[in-house]
Amino acid sequence: MKNFVRRYFFWVFISIIIGALSMLIFPRLQHFNIKYLKKIKTNRNWIVVYEDLNNDGRSEKLIFISDTLGFSSLLIYEGAVVHGQWRFKGRFPKGIFYSCGDYDKNGIEETCVFTVSNDTLYLNVIESYSDKTIIKNRKIRKLHLINGISNILIHPALFINLNSDKQDELLFAISTGYNFKDRVMCALFFENDSLIETIPSASCISYPYTVLKKDSNIIIAGMVREPGNTELTYSYSDQLAWFMAWDKNMDFLFEPVNIGEYPALIFVKPFVKDNKLFFAGLYNYYGVSDTSKIFIANGKGEIIKQKPLICLKGKSAFMPNDTKEELTIIDSDGNILIFDNNLNRKSTIQGEKVYYYDFFRKDITGDGVPDKIFNNDDFSSCVFFDPVSLAMIPVDIPLKGEPVYISRYLNDGKKHISFCLKGKILIYRFSESLLYRFRYMIPFVLIIILLTLVIVVKRFFNYYLNKKISRKNQIAKLQLLNLKRQLDSHFTFNMIDCIGNSFRKNDFETADKLFIRYARLLQQSVQLSGEIAVPLETELEYIENYLTLEKIRSENRFDFEIDNNVKSLIEVPKFMLFTFVENAVKHGVLPLSGRMGFILVKSVQKNKTVDILIIDNGKGINNKNINKNGTGNGLKIVKKLISFFKSEYNLIINYSIDDANPGTKIHITLKNGK
Repeated sequence: MKNFVRRYFFWVFISIIIGALSMLIFPRLQHFNIKYLKKIKTNRNWIVVYEDLNNDGRSEKLIFISDTLGFSSLLIYEGAVVHGQWRFKGRFPKGIFYSCGDYDKNGIEETCVFTVSNDTLYLNVIESYSDKTIIKNRKIRKLHLINGISNILIHPALFINLNSDKQDELLFAISTGYNFKDRVMCALFFENDSLIETIPSASCISYPYTVLKKDSNIIIAGMVREPGNTELTYSYSDQLAWFMAWDKNMDFLFEPVNIGEYPALIFVKPFVKDNKLFFAGLYNYYGVSDTSKIFIANGKGEIIKQKPLICLKGKSAFMPNDTKEELTIIDSDGNILIFDNNLNRKSTIQGEKVYYYDFFRKDITGDGVPDKIFNNDDFSSCVFFDPVSLAMIPVDIPLKGEPVYISRYLNDGKKHISFCLKGKILIYRFSESLLYRFRYMIPFVLIIILLTLVIVVKRFFNYYLNKKISRKNQIAKLQLLNLKRQLDSHFTFNMIDCIGNSFRKNDFETADKLFIRYARLLQQSVQLSGEIAVPLETELEYIENYLTLEKIRSENRFDFEIDNNVKSLIEVPKFMLFTFVENAVKHGVLPLSGRMGFILVKSVQKNKTVDILIIDNGKGINNKNINKNGTGNGLKIVKKLISFFKSEYNLIINYSIDDANPGTKIHITLKNGK
């Protein structure tokens, strides 16, 4: 019962460890995959984007072309066929100069195109599938030029219903560099072709912006950029940082609030709580001393709560406009900071470093919230961002600082993202990660796999351990047999009798030698009883004692020599060499008559191989008069020892027995099998 409880709590502990590791690992799984699909070559002066204008699940190809005569054209392809072609006055301005949307709700999207001719900004609106031109060369405003050049930037337009009728209006913003007089946000009403815009001011909304509907009111807020290009005396100078919001008539919702100074970015997001209007804001100061902060304001523009946020350190922060009741900010190190609407930090996630401006908003993931694509912090590539899952996926595109136009490309139910650069279009396939979909099941599968692996490893280890123990036991038994053979009663009796005879003959010197050698032999046998392998030097010392005893006992009927030239430490099976030497004594030199016997034991090392020679001048293995009284168990034991040592210690042992004429020559080689 105790063992069961121990095992139970052990596996519970393992499961907790795996669960904790899963919490650390699997949140980093990519929710989506974006893979490069193909490259399409185009004319360097073409801007190619994709839009599903008739909502059939397949995108049409829109090609924007500016010619040298001061005119621009739009070609719309359905498949490989030109569906329509339009010509506009002027050239396309910088920025996202086109937008698509179904303002009249007839299922066919209109395409709005801005152009600039001399000092005038124009708007054209066409409906491709009806071949209908809704607005042609509509003058939006007269531009203020600097050195004869207009430097306006068009931000992505938004189709939104501002007056609660059956049609949408077109909401768009224009920003500039030094020419601050053209910083304006406009609303175009298609029904009566009327245009309203914000009052002249150096500070005005830029993209991204949010439109919130509360009852019958429209609240517009977004990003305000303060570069410091105007004098302080100018209306809402960009030398200061302003918290602003507008209504559907392009009037200030409240008197703008000064919350800091340039250089700064102000992001504002309206939200409703308890049927009351609030604003969440980020003042991102990127000057010398970081005074950045986040704040909450009421519907009157009064800041009711604020908190310093000094971790931004540059223009790398943004506040996405999504449907969540939280604020999402990216700092300069790529950390995604999540705050609730009370400015309490909820979590921090490691993301990618991005630039604050997101120039693409399409619902690629299908969760109802527009996804975004940002430039990374050094404008060398892009980063895909999903505001719902907070997934950030780098997209490796060699931008090299050139303009890029991004669009969603639908084809046969598959989602793609198109990146149009000069002279080429890069198509990337977009898909949801299957591994992420089953991320909650993965820890359980891992636990099952781990438990199975542990059981298999444990059984294999037990099998291997039992096998190893069995081999060692068999080796020990074989060596014990050798020991018994060596120290049997007959051998012991002969030694004692020999020592006694020496004493009776008053040959105390011989008796002393025999006693010391035999005592040393017994001591070595006891000391090595627990060993399976012994150093070669120890084995040779053991053999020397044995040969000395046998030489004295046989009244010097043979002589011997031991020549060890092996300096490295190498181990041999205990009593293996002794068995060969014992045979050389019993069956080789002792049966000799009429001549002196001799035994040579020599060891030499060649690289990683050790050669051992045991040579005697005895009867020889082929002599018919050789002593046959032996059992032959010695060599049988040696063969088994060699087999076990090869599998257990990876020590390869080979030996050969040849006729030395006269005598016997035994050649033994030892080699590590690793």
